[in-house]
Formats: sequence, C-alpha cells, structure tokens
Amino acid sequence: MMFGYQSGIESLNVGVKTQTAFGSYLGFGSDLIFGSLVKLTSDIGYNFMSDFQEPIGGRKNYNGVVFSIGFGFMF
Repeated sequence: MMFGYQSGIESLNVGVKTQTAFGSYLGFGSDLIFGSLVKLTSDIGYNFMSDFQEPIGGRKNYNGVVFSIGFGFMF
C-alpha cells in the first residue's frame, strides 16, 4: 500500500487528509563502499500505483521514475 498525507490551513480550519492506494515498486541499486566506514548508495526504479481518490499535493497519480542517492557511515 502507498500512503498519501496532506495537511493545510483554510481560514480558521486546520485539515489533515490521509489516503491509501495500491502500488508496487520495481528497481535496482548499488552500494559503493569506501574503506571500512563510508558508503555511497544509488537506486533507480519505477512506481506503479493506482490513483488516489482525491488529490494529494495537487496530484492524484504518482506513477513514474524514482532516483535516489545516499551517503552513509557504517559502524
């Protein structure tokens, strides 16, 4: 399940909206280890999911390519 969360303020009203949609993620990635303490991570994939019933962040559909890169310390 994919979760969407949105909060906002409208003239004296504070609103919170949470929705779910069925989805899946397909991707691959790699880790590069530098020495015994530092690693660099990269990942690329695609989100497959159904639409939210109401817009979250201005959109109902969040299908698409996802790319991430990370830097970490290992203990």
